[in-house]
Amino acid sequence: RSFYLYTALAGMLVSGFSPLGAVLPNTFFYLLSIPVFYFLANRYFKNKNLALVSAALYALSPVTITHARFFWNPNLLIPLSVFFWYLATTPPQSRHLSLSFFLAGLLAAIMFNFHYFSLIPVFIYGLYLLAVKRSDEFSYLLLGFFLGSLPLLVFELKNHFYLTNAFFYNLNHGIRGLAH
Repeated sequence: RSFYLYTALAGMLVSGFSPLGAVLPNTFFYLLSIPVFYFLANRYFKNKNLALVSAALYALSPVTITHARFFWNPNLLIPLSVFFWYLATTPPQSRHLSLSFFLAGLLAAIMFNFHYFSLIPVFIYGLYLLAVKRSDEFSYLLLGFFLGSLPLLVFELKNHFYLTNAFFYNLNHGIRGLAH
């Protein structure tokens, strides 16, 4: 679960270990996600002006601006989800389909490392792929997710499923259990 700390460390290395450097990766990925959001919007709207307005709304959104400016582990979910959805919605006739879905799976695993709730839309999308009989894409997505999750799986095995047990403990005990 410390993947976000390594992300912050990268920014701190670049900034000479300034505490403000921890936010540099956030800013970098948010800025990089803006043109990708434009391409994603253009894919669906098929109208360059509407895609440009959509990308501007994304870039200037208070949520985007706020989360790009401070360090917290789930902040990177916003730009990473833009990359994920761009890759995961690759048109079926694309010759780069398998690579796109594999990379989307890797991104889903990274997103899962930032916050486990990111698994919910990925899971639902996987079910959608199965429902519309796109099992090849589902397989590549699952393979990428599995390979990207190997460090977490190894940690869990090595530490007797510590994170999994903590998750279920908190799920079963809620706020009352945390107070005791």
